[in-house]
Amino acid sequence: MKRPALLHLYVSCFPLLFAAALAVEAGLVTVDSIRLPVAALNAVFIVLALIPVRGYVLAVSTICMAAAALIALAYRVPFAEAAAAFNKSAGIIAFIAVVPALAIPISSGRHGNSSRLVRRLTGFLALAGIELLMAIALNIGSIPTMQKLLDKSRLPRRYLSLVYSAGYSSYMVLSPFDGLINALILAAGTTYAGYFTRGLAMTAAIMAAGCLLLLTDSKLARDEASAREAAGQETTGAGTLDSSALAGTAQARPGRKILELATHIVAMIAASAVALRLAKPDNPAVMTALVILAWSFLWTKLLGIPWGRIIQSGHEYALALAGFRAFLPFLVSAGFLGAMFAFTPIKPLLGGLLASMSGLPRYFTLQAIILATALLSLAGVHMMITVAAIAAAMDPVALGLSNPGFALLLLTCWYVAMNVSPFVPFSAVVGEAIGEKPATVALRYNVRMSLLMLVVAPLLIR
Repeated sequence: MKRPALLHLYVSCFPLLFAAALAVEAGLVTVDSIRLPVAALNAVFIVLALIPVRGYVLAVSTICMAAAALIALAYRVPFAEAAAAFNKSAGIIAFIAVVPALAIPISSGRHGNSSRLVRRLTGFLALAGIELLMAIALNIGSIPTMQKLLDKSRLPRRYLSLVYSAGYSSYMVLSPFDGLINALILAAGTTYAGYFTRGLAMTAAIMAAGCLLLLTDSKLARDEASAREAAGQETTGAGTLDSSALAGTAQARPGRKILELATHIVAMIAASAVALRLAKPDNPAVMTALVILAWSFLWTKLLGIPWGRIIQSGHEYALALAGFRAFLPFLVSAGFLGAMFAFTPIKPLLGGLLASMSGLPRYFTLQAIILATALLSLAGVHMMITVAAIAAAMDPVALGLSNPGFALLLLTCWYVAMNVSPFVPFSAVVGEAIGEKPATVALRYNVRMSLLMLVVAPLLIR
């Protein structure tokens, strides 16, 4: 967003939407009384965010908004209900308003004998674990940041892609601080505290799948062997290059900072869970946002960062929020379209489809839903559209799922489709980081992760 005035207006929408959500949660106003002002502010936000955006995101966001408006007109949806559907995603914007506060303490400058098989596994898990932790704090920005740590490691591109696939897929089912993840958990009718154990189990499955793919990929083994030979020649016999040594190097560079980051993230997760259990808020995202703010303030004070440095971070905060301008309008518009599907025949159609599959074991029904999302993503339909439609049109009870299980299904559809699609930001960012085309990342490197989790994931969704 090049024009400063527009950037300031765009950024100002975040605290205003957060203040509105906080006022509702505190009981100062009712949802009905501020529905129209929030809808107007939400619309202004989308326009301001889309002004500098071009290409796929602009086209799809515009199409989603137009399609949602056409549904409202065609099915004579009451204006108040259409506005309520439009405002569902406003809570995500409000939540993201506080996430960049973590950047201040994070960016502060203070801070035996085993077989080769075991070393390969522990090295891979260490790198994927670091990527997971960094993603919880930095979202997709963790990938280029991680790559900077590994630039001189000579790790094969195939290996790096697997690390990012396992780490970021785990993030997509576990992070308590991502607006999208919170939105899907809320759409499923549950809270992060109720969902957490299921997300943890899926994370373990993703990491195990990554290890299995590492051990069974003969092409990757040959690439690693070539990398070790090249490193051996350059170091004149000083040592060999393997993933565990590289993991140690990657850990040594950020060192204490990564350990500190992990400690704070775990503490924030625990604090959020306690706060949600004690307060039982109507909007869990608001409570989680307050925990992030409070913990960021405490962390900043513990580091002794002066107020001058915090005030100077205002521009960095604005730039961090500007980085969401291509993602949030898409999320809001796709979420709006998905919510409007509830007023169309698609809901009974999906219900009839599920009824026709009632004779199938639940495993195959869930597998079919995940596969359909992945195939649509492969065809260029972003997961947000499909997942939002599933969330709005399908009943967890009809699928034989609990609400937390339904949330896990939605997030599983997302990460399985994310890995296989060359049209999503994840593949583009990984491709840029490792020097490959997005299509190569998705269709050559990460498709095996999608196929494996298509088999494994339905076993864990209940």
